[in-house]
Amino acid sequence: MKKERTDKGLMKACKASQDGTLLKKFNKESDIQRRIYKYLKLKGYFFTRINTVGLFDEKLGVRRKNPYVARGCPDILVFVPKKGIYGLEVKREGAYQSKEQKFFEKMFNAAGGKYHVVRSVNNCMYIGL
Repeated sequence: MKKERTDKGLMKACKASQDGTLLKKFNKESDIQRRIYKYLKLKGYFFTRINTVGLFDEKLGVRRKNPYVARGCPDILVFVPKKGIYGLEVKREGAYQSKEQKFFEKMFNAAGGKYHVVRSVNNCMYIGL
């Protein structure tokens, strides 16, 4: 019963995003990412977030990039049985991929992955997640 109410709430949020109200309210990429995490968790998908920003080094007072994370790596990796691996690059409206992200997309797809730029939960539904 509780899951039903959650599904209805998610569907209501998705309908709101179709008319743009969700995008206006949640226009930061981090807000969109959180919505997508909730959706993926609700659907039972196994996924992980890739931290490409790096960690803050208090001693040096700077943000240090992880040398083992490929530049252009998507924000979210979703592992779907019998469908493969999806790389989701989350972008807000008006934002576009960097050169590194376009290169990673090309290599990811060539390796058999499914790379998508998503701007909402609806985009995730559209691509079959």
